[in-house]
Amino acid sequence: MSGPANVTRRIQKELGLKVDGIFGPVTLEAINGQVPYRFFWRIYEMRSDHFYSICQNNASQVKFLKGWLRRLKGFHTDMLQLNNSKFIFFTWDGKRRTV
Repeated sequence: MSGPANVTRRIQKELGLKVDGIFGPVTLEAINGQVPYRFFWRIYEMRSDHFYSICQNNASQVKFLKGWLRRLKGFHTDMLQLNNSKFIFFTWDGKRRTV
């Protein structure tokens, strides 16, 4: 689930959209139509499932699981800062934006 195109595909699939990996106006409109906290909670669960799947498929990756989950917990903290009218986004260069 890493990388912009892969994340976009997963989100498109989760939202029932055509999965093409392109973050365009249709994907953005579908995201903006979601309840912010619920949407971010779905992403949180997708990431968590992804990390556990990696470890199930390759036991040598278990040593990284604690760090991955710690970073994911930071993502959860950001979700708690949301209200119904604002999304907090992190751009691909790591900069934080509120929309």
